[in-house]
Amino acid sequence: MEDQTEFDKHHLKEGDKLSDLQKRLNHLGCINKNGKQLIGIVFDEYSMISSLQFFWASDRVQQGVSIYTYPFGGIPTIIFGDPGQLPPVGGSQLWSSTLSTGKALSPLAKSGYQLYKSIETVMWLTVVRRQEGFFRDYLLRLRDGTNTLEDWQILNSNCSSDSMSAEKIKTFDDFDTTYLYCTNSECIAKNVGCLQSLQQPILMLKALHDEPISARKSPDIARNLQAKLFCSLGSKIMLLHNLSLPPTGLVNGSIGLIIDFVYISSSAPELPDFIIIEFESYKGPPIFSGEARKKWVPIPPSKAEWYSGYGASRKTHYRIQYPISLAWALTSWKAQGMTCSGKVVAPFPEQEKQAGLSYVNQSRITKMENLNIGKAIPFDRLTTKITACKALKPRLIEDKRLLALWDSTLTFFGV
Repeated sequence: MEDQTEFDKHHLKEGDKLSDLQKRLNHLGCINKNGKQLIGIVFDEYSMISSLQFFWASDRVQQGVSIYTYPFGGIPTIIFGDPGQLPPVGGSQLWSSTLSTGKALSPLAKSGYQLYKSIETVMWLTVVRRQEGFFRDYLLRLRDGTNTLEDWQILNSNCSSDSMSAEKIKTFDDFDTTYLYCTNSECIAKNVGCLQSLQQPILMLKALHDEPISARKSPDIARNLQAKLFCSLGSKIMLLHNLSLPPTGLVNGSIGLIIDFVYISSSAPELPDFIIIEFESYKGPPIFSGEARKKWVPIPPSKAEWYSGYGASRKTHYRIQYPISLAWALTSWKAQGMTCSGKVVAPFPEQEKQAGLSYVNQSRITKMENLNIGKAIPFDRLTTKITACKALKPRLIEDKRLLALWDSTLTFFGV
């Protein structure tokens, strides 16, 4: 994957030309790169993949390998994830036959829905390794809004600030504590407050662009790179891209601490040449001498490209920026897939605006004693306010369908 997924790298969305993809694909259905061939396609966190994205992913691969009779050009494809987690932003979930508004899917999104529904081989991973005991069972019930009165009592008595001792509350007032919120505004306010509390000079990292108008583009079109990024020495950050293969630990979602900014030229440019970041998850060889520096890694800026126009008027745009964001506070969508081994403050939102919201927030945590939900909650917040979410019922139906396919898969393979 290098520093990005194949989905990003090959611009697998409507309107993009195929030349970049076709250079890497041949008519035998293989991707050739540095002497290696693609033997399979893997989707992770598939609850966040929309039916339209699923269609275009298959369609682009089919065109690239010139094999149209099979989904994804006949290349073996595996999708991983928990349908009980968060849905895609601005799209329909793979198992939904309509949009969240109740309106009909577009013809292409409907094709993606039908493609997903054609999957017949299903395996169920039954062992939860992130949590254990009561906390694991509580989370599985939270997923479906079936928590018990005992769950509610234990949660409030152990995890609410109303019941915690002053000494325990103080343990959450720590630099390493992670805050999980449901809105961007809450995250921005918390990150700004934590940044200011460091009492360090704040550096504005201003991205480089091909032209001024590109600076106005949303990070969504630039692989999450921001036009302006504020940080300082000691800032807690999260990587936004994979910087190397997984064994080194420098992957999307890795949490680090800014140690220094490095400028090689005498006149300070818009961006430093490197930022030295300490990653506890780094497992590669030491880059700096000294035991205290073995987790230090110099990170260069990343470049994101996108396109405008078609044919002869097609134009390439770019943004160069550091692939990081402040990470004291994260949205539920950013946190999905992460494991938070330390203290976490994750207040319940008043309403379950998206199916899976509370479940994703709390299932990032490994131990119940590391969770602070803020104020105590009423019992219905664990039950009826979750089951009232419109998207939950079709997801529960999808769970049953997948379990039936799992049973038939075991029968087919004689397991």
